[in-house]
Amino acid sequence: MSQVENLWRYTCGECGKTFSQLRNFKYHMSIHRGTREFAATCTVCGKYFNDRGYLSSHMKIHRKTFSQLRNFKYHVSIHRGTREFAATCTVCGKYFNDRGYLSSHMKIHR
Repeated sequence: MSQVENLWRYTCGECGKTFSQLRNFKYHMSIHRGTREFAATCTVCGKYFNDRGYLSSHMKIHRKTFSQLRNFKYHVSIHRGTREFAATCTVCGKYFNDRGYLSSHMKIHR
């Protein structure tokens, strides 16, 4: 058996789909059985995950704390993709993740 063939060692008897990791194969089989036994939902925000391991990683975002509301709002804007606190210097074109940093930067142009 070649190394490439060995990568796909788990084959679904129902549909023929192949998997290199047992974890993914077991999850796939649970879909055929209708159990979705590895699925989980976040109790904080309600987000659904196909695997409890992914939920465990996700839970870390709910444990992050911020000492200032401004920092929290900036953090949320990153996850939402809005980047509402971002700004670009009109003089040199340098990009800043925070308008406060832009204000400090503008002093070098005076």
